[in-house]
Amino acid sequence: MVQLSNIELSYINDITGPARSSTSPSGALSSGTTSTNISLTTDENATCKYSTTPGTSYGFMPQTFGTTGGVNHSQSISSLTNGSSHVYYVRCQDSIGNSNSDDLLISFSVVEITRSESTSSGSRPNNFNLLNKNIPLENENKAIVIFKKEFGFGSRGEEVIELQNFLIKNSYLLKSLNTGFFGNLTKNALTDFQKQNNIFPATGFFGPKTKAIINSKNNSETSSGNYGTNDNFIKPMDTLLRDLKIGMIGEDVRMLQKLLNQNGYFVSNFGAGSNGQETNYFGPKTQKALKDYQKQNNIFPTAGYFGPITRQNMKFKTLKGLWW
Repeated sequence: MVQLSNIELSYINDITGPARSSTSPSGALSSGTTSTNISLTTDENATCKYSTTPGTSYGFMPQTFGTTGGVNHSQSISSLTNGSSHVYYVRCQDSIGNSNSDDLLISFSVVEITRSESTSSGSRPNNFNLLNKNIPLENENKAIVIFKKEFGFGSRGEEVIELQNFLIKNSYLLKSLNTGFFGNLTKNALTDFQKQNNIFPATGFFGPKTKAIINSKNNSETSSGNYGTNDNFIKPMDTLLRDLKIGMIGEDVRMLQKLLNQNGYFVSNFGAGSNGQETNYFGPKTQKALKDYQKQNNIFPTAGYFGPITRQNMKFKTLKGLWW
């Protein structure tokens, strides 16, 4: 009979790649940022690599983290520019050759321009056509804003800022993203608003239908501090009215996936379920992402079931502006 030590048995039983967590950075970095460190941790000593192409196997990944080999891994990323977005796909391999078969995504962007930068020159952007200008972001008693132009991806200026303010107030866009640049995040947020409010085609373009609806709402507002909010407009949390569990299908599942993806609890790193490609099916990946959210927010049991406790927790974060 062959005697095997506990150490030998642990190596025999270890057939999985390292568990990865604690990625950084995420979200939007401040304008003017030119370099940052991407980082993660693993549950065992490992060597981590990264690629800008999803689905690249570990052996074919072109870049190895500058600091790696232990449980903390980091790599300096330079030449960042305002308005840029960056996505890195990470896989790691432990000391006995077990490598990850799936990507861990580290994604972030650099804010295009701040409000003070957009007005510091004293001149207005070419597409500035608001009836009311210079509305302070932190003042809750805002003047009425009427949009005059139609615009879409790639546009810049004060009208874009005011649209972003509207989307932020109605919980479709992250609070820090009123940058004055109409990028993918603004387009996705506007598309969600259009879908939820039955504006078709929902393409993320600020066209006649969308403009008319928002102008009509804004025109009915006063300076009572209710700028950008209206109970008749559907917010993301307004769609999550039923309990959700694995196997269920519906647009509320898609919205749950969007909430998870856009706040770092990724349903999938690429393909179906990934950021921008959310589905209406509550499968194992949605369940896992929801479990991660529940663990992080001390919701028990962490069963990956979307029930009253999780709903209330998410609603509180939405209302407090911590998510959106």
